[in-house]
Amino acid sequence: MTLTEFVKARLAEEEELAQGGDQDSPDLTLRLDNDLRWVSVTPARVLLDVEIKRRILADHTDENTDGGPHCHWHGVDDCPTVRDLASTWDFHKDYPEREV
Repeated sequence: MTLTEFVKARLAEEEELAQGGDQDSPDLTLRLDNDLRWVSVTPARVLLDVEIKRRILADHTDENTDGGPHCHWHGVDDCPTVRDLASTWDFHKDYPEREV
C-alpha cells in the first residue's frame, strides 16, 4: 500500500464513521485548558476535515485536475505534505514505513 492509498483509506474510514452520526450533535468534547475553553467535535466537522485533507492530497499527488499548480513532488509518494497528512495515523497497523 502506498502512502497516498493509506491516507485515502483512513479518510474513507473517518468519513464513514462521521456519516453515521447526528451532524450537529457533538460526539466528543475536549477541554483545552484551565480557562474553560472547549472544542466540540461534531460529525459535520469531521466530514469537513476529510474534504479539506482530500483537496490537499489531490494538490500533492497526480489527482489535481483543476488546472491549478501541482506540488513539485507531483506524483511522488514521498511528498513531505503527504507524509504530514499520513502522520495523523502513524500508530495505525497499516502505516507504511518510510524506506531510507
